[in-house]
Amino acid sequence: MIVEMEIKMLLAYYQFPPNNGFPNVFLLSDDTSYLVRNDFPISNSIAEQGFVTFMDHFEGCPMEFLSKDKPFLILQENQILHIRSNFDNYQIREVPCQWRFVSPNGYGFKIVIQKFNISKTTSFRIENSTQIIANEKSAKTYHPYYNSDNYIQITLSKGEANFITDMEFQAYISLIKNSQEKTNISCNVLFKNNTIIWSNINETKGYENNIQCFYELILPANAVVIVSMTGYLENKIDYVKYHEIGSYDESSKIIEIPDYQNEIDFVIDNFKDNFDKHFMFEFVSDGSVQFSGFNIVFEFVNCKCNEKVAECSTYENRLMEYPPSLDEYYYCGNLKCNITV
Repeated sequence: MIVEMEIKMLLAYYQFPPNNGFPNVFLLSDDTSYLVRNDFPISNSIAEQGFVTFMDHFEGCPMEFLSKDKPFLILQENQILHIRSNFDNYQIREVPCQWRFVSPNGYGFKIVIQKFNISKTTSFRIENSTQIIANEKSAKTYHPYYNSDNYIQITLSKGEANFITDMEFQAYISLIKNSQEKTNISCNVLFKNNTIIWSNINETKGYENNIQCFYELILPANAVVIVSMTGYLENKIDYVKYHEIGSYDESSKIIEIPDYQNEIDFVIDNFKDNFDKHFMFEFVSDGSVQFSGFNIVFEFVNCKCNEKVAECSTYENRLMEYPPSLDEYYYCGNLKCNITV
């Protein structure tokens, strides 16, 4: 697809494949056309997603021109607008920035700050028609700011002379329904040999807004389970968490996939008491921005001593037979092994 207009400059964001740090690309060009790329591996993703806008010339701050005369109306839930302080990294910003948006009836906004590196003399505000939601002292990255008002305004004062950083400010804004009741759904569960797979992966449409699903994991006494999570979720907004049912501390732990990765592994064991433990895993999504989803593999480890004869010629004699996904230095508790040398 080629889009052409008789305008000088082009501004585009796109992400492919979806990941935790979107948008992947912030593109500036003097061309008057934009070619949707077709050289991405089909095995990883289905489509390119993002937006393209054209403007007469680069003035002010990126996307600021949309609301220069009046607040920009965001109409659909699947619209995601990205704003930033400068067109390029490591620029001195000589002008203030202001973005204004309005929403249809029944909708508010979600604002997520991705980068925030302003100078000490720069002021910052997120505000609606009645109150200040965040300022330069309270702003947090990857923290969703929800606003039920149908007006939002984001303001940066003029940049400090000689202050240079990769990017002072970057965020994305999307619509969100003011009624945000969660819907319980059933995520997929598959039993295979000594593993259980719990997943909501949907590579064509992504997962739905405002949903939650649960899985109760039962861990027998003297057992170990390796938890391996892969996938793409809206970074630090949609999440999977878990807690032990009936323990003194039922506070939940959120499973976070590290930045620039799509996988995390950890171990849960049950050696202290001679009874089963129950763990509740929960996936939660908010009212906007969907990704492809998560996939969790629960792999149960057979806590059994290695029956092989230990060889004196090597330091690699192992106490247990390890599955490939378990650290070779790990061993189960409560083992009583007799090793033949």
